[in-house]
Amino acid sequence: MNGQRNRGLGPWLLGICLIAACFAFGSVVAGAATTAGKSRTNVSIRFSELGANDFRYTVRVRPRKCRKNRRVIVFHDENGNGRLDGGEFVIGKGRTNRRGKYVLASDVAPPDGDKIGVLVKKNRKCRSGRAGVTRPSGAPNR
Repeated sequence: MNGQRNRGLGPWLLGICLIAACFAFGSVVAGAATTAGKSRTNVSIRFSELGANDFRYTVRVRPRKCRKNRRVIVFHDENGNGRLDGGEFVIGKGRTNRRGKYVLASDVAPPDGDKIGVLVKKNRKCRSGRAGVTRPSGAPNR
């Protein structure tokens, strides 16, 4: 053997593990940096029955820097998880005004006791937000 030792896979495997660890750490830091400067979006929704087949959905978005021109989706949240899943129908889509308000007048509403969900999409400054309200059974909510 001439005084040389067989080193095996030890150093090679250690080098590969160090490279993988550096890559994983870099991915975590990059992922945290994408949401670090963004504000949390607070969303509220109000449901009103105006007549027999006349419904109004009012959505408000806060804080101030997150209000203007946000994409809004109002949907029937069948399973109550707050997400728009397959099989759940969209009631309406639109954008908030400069004060963070979106009003949707529609003749579509989920059955009594079911949830109505709202999803506000993220933008450069703010994270996405969601909220929900349960349609009251019986008496209209004005």
